[in-house]
Amino acid sequence: YTPPPAPNQPPVVTAGPDQTLTLPERAPLAAQVTDDGLPNGLLTTAWSQTGGPAGVTCADPAARETIASFPEPGVYTLRAAASDGALAASDELTVTV
Repeated sequence: YTPPPAPNQPPVVTAGPDQTLTLPERAPLAAQVTDDGLPNGLLTTAWSQTGGPAGVTCADPAARETIASFPEPGVYTLRAAASDGALAASDELTVTV
């Protein structure tokens, strides 16, 4: 008897701690992402802005670690998301500029 394979689980994402900075500083972003390797071992990540006054620019929005630049003062919410092709998960952090 061979037990059936474990079902695919969604990735686990931690966006990192909230940050406070002063312009023109940039914020380093470093998402922690783990996955069970199912269904095919491929894992994609993406950073996006979900709140705040103006467009945030990420050096590489598809990288787990990137640098975010903020155009003006405000409170920004950024989301780190990961997908294994079948299931997805995300986590957010706040940057106060």
